Amino acid sequence: MIKDYRLFWSALGLVALGGTFALLSLGYPLGTLHRMGPGFFPLVLGFILAGLGLVILLGAGTQTLGAAKVAWRPLGFISAAILAFGLLIGPFGLLPATFVAALLSAFADASSRPLPVVVYSAVLTAGVWAVFVLVLGIPFTAIRGVL
Repeated sequence: MIKDYRLFWSALGLVALGGTFALLSLGYPLGTLHRMGPGFFPLVLGFILAGLGLVILLGAGTQTLGAAKVAWRPLGFISAAILAFGLLIGPFGLLPATFVAALLSAFADASSRPLPVVVYSAVLTAGVWAVFVLVLGIPFTAIRGVL
């Protein structure tokens, strides 16, 4: 008997996703262990994902869990940060998008204070610019129209 239906459906989804990856990878050459083809890695990952889903599926009948409380504040701020980064990187560049995303994600914690959040966001933005633009040489537009 299934005691936790959320766990059951999540596990079933993992099995389906892993099985789909494994089946689709068979359309590519697998190669050998010594010389792996492009289908080998997705096949292995598909089997691992499906296997983990089966392990969770077997546990879904034995565990009884209470209703999980959704933490709306972190969910909202982290989702907004990801969305803001995606929307801002094109028109404004890497640095403004990173700063706004860091700023929004920091407020996922209710104890965040404005001044430290702004400082941390600025330091993170400078670090992103240093690593990706200066060190790795990736040609990002840092600030559209300026850098």
